[in-house]
Amino acid sequence: MKPKVFFSMPKKTFDISFSAEVVKAMSEVAELLGCPPPADGYNAEYVKNNIVDAEAVITGWGSLALTDEMLALAKKLKIVFHTAGSVQGLWKSTRTDIRVASNADINGQPVSEFALGMVLIGLKGVFHFNHEIHAKGKLAWKKTGDYAKGYYKTKVGILSLGHIGRRLVKLLKNFEVDILVQSNHITPEQARGMGVTKCTIEELMSQADVVVLCAPNKPKNKGMINKSNLKLMKDNSVFINIARGALVNEDDLVAELKTGRITAMLDVTFPEPPVEGHPFYTLPNCILTPHIAGSFAGECFRFGEAVVGEIKRYVAGEKLRNELSQEEIIFRA
Repeated sequence: MKPKVFFSMPKKTFDISFSAEVVKAMSEVAELLGCPPPADGYNAEYVKNNIVDAEAVITGWGSLALTDEMLALAKKLKIVFHTAGSVQGLWKSTRTDIRVASNADINGQPVSEFALGMVLIGLKGVFHFNHEIHAKGKLAWKKTGDYAKGYYKTKVGILSLGHIGRRLVKLLKNFEVDILVQSNHITPEQARGMGVTKCTIEELMSQADVVVLCAPNKPKNKGMINKSNLKLMKDNSVFINIARGALVNEDDLVAELKTGRITAMLDVTFPEPPVEGHPFYTLPNCILTPHIAGSFAGECFRFGEAVVGEIKRYVAGEKLRNELSQEEIIFRA
């Protein structure tokens, strides 16, 4: 008998994540409930009515939180497949008998690719050249500048080695750069095995030509980037934030940017977007993008493809690729 699988998500999330081909492949191994979800009426009552019979639930961006009250109705529920990354905001239950698989590593792919692009652009001084040429025209048409370091033997620092940081390390191996990492979860010996150098945050910030912030959005990391380590950055170095804006003391970053010493490439801020009139909008050495590093547009179909693969493995009794341990569920929540 096919397991009953319930799509607990807004229709707009379903539409960007699940192609017709993926839905068809999923229907061959599971009985699908709420497929597609209603255009209107995705609410607690709707979820309660459908989760009762579900053996598995598929969640994503905008899904209602799974609380003890909600899961008290889900006596047949054995596993949750989360199409997005972190289960922060989703998992609000104390139950430990329900398995959870997350697409955090899948979502890390476009983020790490975006970070690589920013690293390469930063090391070539692309935004500086562009700004000067637009401002001065032909007079600025030159290939020199202290901010243009190139790639060979320059140092790229990565703060945190989660899904994104590890993917970025692999991508950077295609270039002749030295990779510095700050992580509490690897030893110096393990770092050497990865072909990187483990550093403290102070060592990394003072040595790297480009610093990429990939740390998780946890209370302990709030304001981890501040004046005490920003002042350590080399002249003409680049700071890239693809994590969360709250991890940076933005007043301190603004003060450092006003010196003209460094460049910041910010895909995230706190709040998003920055308030009207914020210095980020006018500082020439601050490059802003509207939180586009993660999956969007056609990239989101990777989520559905990953989930259908996990469901097939679940039905076949095989090991899942992206299952979280109970400790990870609690940590990521």
